[in-house]
Amino acid sequence: MDSSLYDTSSILRFITRRWSLPMLDGIKERDRAVSLSGGQPIGDLTGALDFGKN
Repeated sequence: MDSSLYDTSSILRFITRRWSLPMLDGIKERDRAVSLSGGQPIGDLTGALDFGKN
């Protein structure tokens, strides 16, 4: 079971990871702010998607 935290930026995170693109500055800043406040990291949807199913 996936217990990752997702939000609308998760779509951009997924695209960035899937195609090895550079992380957007706004996402980097949001990650930094979440980390500094002790929050859970935002996921990139890979845990929610099962590419092995037919």
